[in-house]
Amino acid sequence: MILVGSLGRGGAERQAALTAVALSEAGAEVELFVSQPPLHLAAQLTPSVRASLPDATPTNRAQCVGRLIRELAAFRPDVVVSFLSSATALHLLARSLSARAREPAWVVAERGNLVLSGILGFPAHASLQLGARRMADRIAVNSASLAANLFAFDRSLVDKIEIVDNIFVPFERCAEPRAALLAEFGLPADAVIVGSVGSFQVDRNYALLARAWPRVRELHPTARLVVFGRTAGRECARSAEAFAREIGEEALGHRVFVAGERAEVRALMSGFDVLAAPSMLEGSSNALVEALWSGVPIAATGAADNALLARDAAVISRGWTASAVAAAIDEALRRGDELRVAARDRGREIGAERTPARVAARWLELLGQARAAKHERRRS
Repeated sequence: MILVGSLGRGGAERQAALTAVALSEAGAEVELFVSQPPLHLAAQLTPSVRASLPDATPTNRAQCVGRLIRELAAFRPDVVVSFLSSATALHLLARSLSARAREPAWVVAERGNLVLSGILGFPAHASLQLGARRMADRIAVNSASLAANLFAFDRSLVDKIEIVDNIFVPFERCAEPRAALLAEFGLPADAVIVGSVGSFQVDRNYALLARAWPRVRELHPTARLVVFGRTAGRECARSAEAFAREIGEEALGHRVFVAGERAEVRALMSGFDVLAAPSMLEGSSNALVEALWSGVPIAATGAADNALLARDAAVISRGWTASAVAAAIDEALRRGDELRVAARDRGREIGAERTPARVAARWLELLGQARAAKHERRRS
């Protein structure tokens, strides 16, 4: 059974859905349990995946826990995999209330980094997550940097953490992506399009991109910035508002566009002249992989495994300053033709490395380890 808080369009939610489908196609019996709307990605599930989806109306935590306990009793999984902290907290509560919920092995799929401000600001939540990791039989992370982050906070997890790459599924590119972007945002024909993709979470660091933008404009007067990403929710809304203040009212809607969360953004990415990725923390960036597949030059910070993922297709900034990010964007624009070739080559490599079948085989190995660890604990 795979647990996820929602099926919004976020990268982690997409990975939960892709993992459910990949495991079912590999012969596993899978149920995907979704605790709350939205359900945008539900259409990506195949008939072989049993899906426990909520009603359209959000419910309270007690109702979600009760529904989960009933599903656990009906489906009787061998292993539960919880994606993201909300699903992990939900399963932790179910385990505290139901002996049936404690029977399956448990894998926590971590996709977010731990930061000191989050731990100090929300100590009760941090304590719950710490307890969940220690109770889990295995912890799946999608990059070595995320594994190191968890080790740094809790060395007792050293024998539990395993790296499982994100699944990548090739997608159709828009036939005329540049023309589509020019038309939608009313851009001049000679516009240099710098794109950025990802929700406005604090760790995405869009405020840094805003501070770098004036220098990019000095170097490339026709440059336009288009940011696709979720602005809904308290954290994302605050970050989007901070970005707008930093950019300035004059630029918004003229040289800088906040396009919100869009289902078709991946198809349009090949119309970017550069993808800018200013993150200060990442697990592993799906946007970077999608840009590589689209043949887009990349300017990124050194967060997570960005340099390892992109290799010769990216310019990695020399630090997290506005001047460093602006310099990386400038260099990526100047080396555009060269980086596009490298991006296409690297995109094909990743496409071959991260197929659903290959990643599902790694998941099956990890689930077997979790079951063995659970059995061993019972014996001892």
